[in-house]
Amino acid sequence: MEAAKAQVEEIIKKVNYKKLDFKLILEDDIPKAIDNYIKLTNADLLTTFTHKLSLEEKLFAKSVTRTLAYLGSIPLLAIKRK
Repeated sequence: MEAAKAQVEEIIKKVNYKKLDFKLILEDDIPKAIDNYIKLTNADLLTTFTHKLSLEEKLFAKSVTRTLAYLGSIPLLAIKRK
């Protein structure tokens, strides 16, 4: 988790755009936590990264990105991760 956070922070430094912000929030109910953060910060855009789902996730889990797309109140940018 820390390695991924460090990687994102390094990318943000390289972009050198002052209005770009990254927050790591750990919660059990991910869509609710993101929705609360959007409301708290008055965000303009939400960006998510997809990941490859395991068989169990495909069968039993709900896609967080899909849930956010239907429930969200701001534009969603979903980026497919290789």
